Amino acid sequence: MVAGYALERRLGSGSFATVYRGVKVIDSTGTTESVAIKAITRSSEKITKKVLENLELEISILRKYRHPNIVCLHDVQKTERHFYLILEYCSGGDLQRLIRTRRTGRLSERLTRRLVRDLAAGLRFLWGQQLIHRDIKPQNLLLTGPLPLDELHDPAKAAADEEERQKANFPSAQFALKLADFGFARHLQTTSLAETLCGSPLYMAPEILQHQR
Repeated sequence: MVAGYALERRLGSGSFATVYRGVKVIDSTGTTESVAIKAITRSSEKITKKVLENLELEISILRKYRHPNIVCLHDVQKTERHFYLILEYCSGGDLQRLIRTRRTGRLSERLTRRLVRDLAAGLRFLWGQQLIHRDIKPQNLLLTGPLPLDELHDPAKAAADEEERQKANFPSAQFALKLADFGFARHLQTTSLAETLCGSPLYMAPEILQHQR
């Protein structure tokens, strides 16, 4: 149990953290509430002083700022062994999974426009706060739910996924893309330049990686 939530299943893992779905019963009728719980093990050799500084800055940013296209931080729990970030649960998974599970292997222009509008809104908000994310990639772009039924031109490869989509009938008005994972985020004054080379190597240009070596 973490902050009253039972860890139901693992959603994914990265270099420094593992993310679980947490569930708890919130009333006498058995209604449940779901969150995403990001667990960071204090004793890991990867948890350097710099990583801890990044984690504290991520917590500070998510506590301070709220926006419809940024994942919400509900709470933080710290124990002798772990840091736990209690985050908004996005049941649609990430953008990488969405693309990979489509029958065509890509997204329609209509859906792409919809997602890019959400991404642009989130980035515009961050820029207004003099914040830069510095690790924009499909895995860090989460979806609030499965594709709504009005998205007609992006069927899934698997029939089971389409059946689940029909069953969920996720409201189109609630479907949104949200920016997540602010571990590399930084405040940047308008008069300064961002000079640090950072990000996920898979998404960085070869000439940048060559410069880092």
